[in-house]
Amino acid sequence: MWPPRRPTPSPNANADYVTILIGGNDICYASTPSGTTPPDAFEANVRKALDIIRAKNPNTRVLLASVPSMMSLYRIGQQNFLIRTRWNLIGICEVMLANPTDTSSAANARRAAVEARVDEYNQRLAKLAAERANVFYDNGAVHNAAFTASDLSVLDGFHPSISGQNKIAQVAWDEAVRQGVFDVD
Repeated sequence: MWPPRRPTPSPNANADYVTILIGGNDICYASTPSGTTPPDAFEANVRKALDIIRAKNPNTRVLLASVPSMMSLYRIGQQNFLIRTRWNLIGICEVMLANPTDTSSAANARRAAVEARVDEYNQRLAKLAAERANVFYDNGAVHNAAFTASDLSVLDGFHPSISGQNKIAQVAWDEAVRQGVFDVD
């Protein structure tokens, strides 16, 4: 059902820094690439979240983390029997991960369309950051992070494991420091 219910952000009014990692559910709740959240709606949802944060504390620095690459995730699991089994049993993010051994033109086109939507979301995040003071985009750091099978949860082979969460945090932190979001001297 479109649009899906979205939680309303309720940031702490005293927050100096907020990281937003968004987009995975916008991709994965859909059964087809065309059923994913349209980029205009994705942008509007992020814009609304940023407006709420800004209303609570206009000085809060926000890092918009890029949407992780769904294609990279697919490639990790495609060759791993245990991960593929988890995907098939759970039915997780089927728009990208259904029938992971199917390399037909149609399956490859579906996956490419999903990754193109991820790229569109990341372009929108970059645009929003460019428009606003104290909002930064990670320049694709999370999207381009080199994840491995050990970075995926043993429960579903999709969500990040502790090492995957640490990798996301590290690349986001490194990019935030590089951009001067924090005074670390």
